[in-house]
Amino acid sequence: VLLVGIFGFMGHCFLTFALQNETAGVVSSMKAAFDIVISIIFEFVFFNSIPDYYTLGSSLLVTIAIVTLGVWKWLQT
Repeated sequence: VLLVGIFGFMGHCFLTFALQNETAGVVSSMKAAFDIVISIIFEFVFFNSIPDYYTLGSSLLVTIAIVTLGVWKWLQT
């Protein structure tokens, strides 16, 4: 429970810092992609659950789409 609080606090600090330096659309897109990657890593580390190929493939596709959208929004500004 303590780690959840620590990681939540750090996440909010980094989110605040990112929003001070970049537009909200780009930050929210990158945060969504980062959340997917972090959740798979935490699932492996804390629950010793190895993701299957469908999980990795679908998360890779979603992450690529989100990052592409974020870069596209960033280039428009």
